[in-house]
Amino acid sequence: MIVGQETPFTIDNGTALQNVYRLNVGGQAISPSGDTGLFRSWEDDALYIFTAANGVPVAADPNMTISYPPSIPSYVAPLDVYKTARSMGPNSSVNVQYNLTWLFSVDTGFSYLVRLHFCEVEPTFTRINQRVFDIFLNNQTAEDEADVVAWAGHNGVPVYKDYVVLVPPGAPQQDMWLALHPNTASKSNYYDSILNGVEVFKISDSSGNLAGPNPVPAPKQDVIDPSLVLPSSRSGPSKNKNAVIGGGVGGSIALILLLQESAEESGKGIGGPDVEDDLFDVAIRGKKDQNASPGFDGNVTDSRSSGISMSIGGRSLASEDSDGLTPSAVFSQIMNPKGR
Repeated sequence: MIVGQETPFTIDNGTALQNVYRLNVGGQAISPSGDTGLFRSWEDDALYIFTAANGVPVAADPNMTISYPPSIPSYVAPLDVYKTARSMGPNSSVNVQYNLTWLFSVDTGFSYLVRLHFCEVEPTFTRINQRVFDIFLNNQTAEDEADVVAWAGHNGVPVYKDYVVLVPPGAPQQDMWLALHPNTASKSNYYDSILNGVEVFKISDSSGNLAGPNPVPAPKQDVIDPSLVLPSSRSGPSKNKNAVIGGGVGGSIALILLLQESAEESGKGIGGPDVEDDLFDVAIRGKKDQNASPGFDGNVTDSRSSGISMSIGGRSLASEDSDGLTPSAVFSQIMNPKGR
């Protein structure tokens, strides 16, 4: 039955179910090895309780035996689920002032099957109308005057109830509420409620789809502006710029000189004599390049005739007597200008 409606809901072989939540209420988490052979995981419900009014955990009396009725197979839920529960507490005057509530975040635009597991585990509750309560799902009444002993016939006997909740489209996700409250109209012996386990399943839509809407995107990362970074106290901005420019120029010249020296030692030019001369002319001799782009005059001082005249890292490297220097000597002068 659909909560809030009189229309029945049919789940057949063409319907897909996806488990969203499975809780052991009032007890500890149950690992797959502790399940009934279906290897399901049951979480502790404490993280899903809404507000500080979290009720009281209840455990079965050691002398009580939990017995599955013929209508419920043992694989529905393990015994550990039915051996523990959560109630509102022994104070009836306090219990009528609040709801025992759990909160579940679900995808919108789907129907959900909510299965609630019950079992009276306290030896005090053996008769009908001792503990009667109402069940609310998404602020709608799912069950009026719920009585576990009346459903099961006796305490220590498991029973479960299924409800279908429609979550309308809207934001990608919304909270689905499950709340229990004592039913005072029944004049029961105790104003209290109890729950042993909860399972929430997403039901596929008419096309068999189980995919939820796109999640809310993460917040956009702040733009990092390098210009706002404070300069180091040991070096100013101008030195940093000179170091970058000097390093780039020095690295380029060093690479050309190393290639040139390697070619001379092997007796072969870089790509042949013509290519070798052209490279050295453009990089070192400083001959006028007729095809140079506007804004660049194409002149670089010839290191073999008039010496090197270049500023690297804010330091002038000039040599009037560099005529005849080998590429390795020029490279050494560039890398260690103080050694002259």
